[in-house]
Amino acid sequence: MTTKTTGNTTSMRIGCGAGFAGDRIGPAADLLDRGDLDVLVLECLAERTIALGHRRRLQDPARGYEPRLRARLSELLPRAARRRVPIVSNMGAANPRAAGEAARELARELGLDGLRIAVVTGDDVLDRIDLSAPALEDGRPLAEHGPVISANAYLGADALMPALAAEADVVLTGRVADPSLFLAPLAHGLGWDPDDLPRVAAGTVVGHLLECAGHLTGGYFADPGRKDVPGLADLGFPFADVDAAGTAEIGKLTGTGGLVSRATVREQLLYEITDPAAYLTPDVVLDLRGVTVEDVRPDVVRVRGAAGRPRPDTLKVSVGYQAGHRAEAEISYAGPNARRRAELAGEIVADRLGRAGVRPRTDASARPTRSAACASRRSRPRPTAPTTSATRSRPSTPTDPPGEAASAPGRTRSSASCRPCCPAKPSFPPRTAWRSPVRTKLHDVAHARAGDKGDTSTISVFPYRDEHYADLVRELTPDAVRRHLGVRGDVVRYELPNLCALHFVCRQSLDGGVTTSLALDTHGKSLSSHLLSLEIDVDSGGLPLTTGGDG
Repeated sequence: MTTKTTGNTTSMRIGCGAGFAGDRIGPAADLLDRGDLDVLVLECLAERTIALGHRRRLQDPARGYEPRLRARLSELLPRAARRRVPIVSNMGAANPRAAGEAARELARELGLDGLRIAVVTGDDVLDRIDLSAPALEDGRPLAEHGPVISANAYLGADALMPALAAEADVVLTGRVADPSLFLAPLAHGLGWDPDDLPRVAAGTVVGHLLECAGHLTGGYFADPGRKDVPGLADLGFPFADVDAAGTAEIGKLTGTGGLVSRATVREQLLYEITDPAAYLTPDVVLDLRGVTVEDVRPDVVRVRGAAGRPRPDTLKVSVGYQAGHRAEAEISYAGPNARRRAELAGEIVADRLGRAGVRPRTDASARPTRSAACASRRSRPRPTAPTTSATRSRPSTPTDPPGEAASAPGRTRSSASCRPCCPAKPSFPPRTAWRSPVRTKLHDVAHARAGDKGDTSTISVFPYRDEHYADLVRELTPDAVRRHLGVRGDVVRYELPNLCALHFVCRQSLDGGVTTSLALDTHGKSLSSHLLSLEIDVDSGGLPLTTGGDG
């Protein structure tokens, strides 16, 4: 079939039909049925899921792609074919070629023999990785972590352009930076030049906003009584109307649940960003300092103002290695001295397993009910591969698609540093202008969102009322955040008055990251909620406090 987007159009509508591997299929079908889309993107891959994909491929060379590919495409391919809407997805995971074969077989079963299915490869660089290179997260040589089983470079939008130019109906990739999945069809459809940095930056922002699907429309935003979101059981997924200059209006389908507002968009905009002034992607070094987010009408938000610098010369590579089997057991204790008894149980387990040559890690955690639990996990070789990172040079051969970092380590930072992210600071009212200071929980004046990058947590904080931004700047120092959250590593603060936001990057805060952490919340999503329990002084002139999702 011929796609609807053929280049040099004045605007495009691009939708996101999945934000993670297990996402619902219904909202994507709804976008195809009623959304008048030009392109549908399904973002289904993460560090953890590509590690799982490599484990499946090691067990069976014909596997390794997203297990729900068939179920997802069974619902979506007939709809997309009827409306001539191409689908772009990273469901190829650790085996894009096998994913392409599975999609072709399914298309035949559905009577869609004429579909053009493209597979993007080049991200698998296991045979080129330098095992003496240091991992970005801890500086140790990759070889010291364990037997390396996978290495996937983060490709950029340019890797997808040949498939789009060939008018593919389905484009399946492996590891591609999430925003690049969206930037590529936008650049192809709108005729953007890869050296047009303002437009490439604008498209990258659109991709970054859409990539988490329902989280942009209120899925992870809701906080009853403060951030109410209607109809969450029928949460709709987002789309963006993007014009030729890169200005985007974010929306969702009429009649679906959820919320699109300045607040939901700002939370997603800074999600998992490291340095907001220099966020490295395969396509551009993104600068968010000039981005504006404004409500246009209910459930429609306009985003513009992104800037960019030329893309880096290095790639980010996600490296998987054998890190041991993991088994988990728990014993609970209550009453006086509960924690010490739990620790004793852990010592006994460690002693017994040690006699068998196993070195377990045990954690004892106290709970508000005055009970304690001892959890023990074995540390023998296991096939599930935690992910670390290394950089490599951008390839110069034309046969190897290039790519680079979706994120990269920042400059050296002190354990408590503060970095204004805008050239000009807003003027704050002096303390003498206050009516009187009031002690209150941060939760009463602000909302927050946490993301994870390996062992690093990113937390963005936004006041419900813009006039409280000065209070947040004064009260939420890096030291205050570090002490309250118990972060072991550095905490860096970025000020973004253009978004009325503070952004914190907390190193060594996630117990090693999602694939190795023993915490109940392995992604650290609850850290933002924990931060909101901090007590701060605020200007009573801004009280009484308002609630709702319009901040």
